[in-house]
Amino acid sequence: MGGTVLQQASWDEASATLTFVAEAAADTDLAPFVHEAAFFVPDGYTFAESTPSGVDLETWEVLDEGDVIRIRYAPEQTGTLTAALTF
Repeated sequence: MGGTVLQQASWDEASATLTFVAEAAADTDLAPFVHEAAFFVPDGYTFAESTPSGVDLETWEVLDEGDVIRIRYAPEQTGTLTAALTF
């Protein structure tokens, strides 16, 4: 599992959406890995959906653990990922 470099995160109260921007480095034969980011879910919110964009993804997995949402992803190429998590 690789480290995730978050460049920006913002919360839109009106739409109950957390948007984040992260560096997305593709894995290689010498350095295979999957990125992971975890986000705390406050009381009163329930995860609804996720929308990734910006890079083509080999995998995009959302694990809803109740009070934590884990996003695991593997980009097909290096670039910038933008993702919206709606609650």
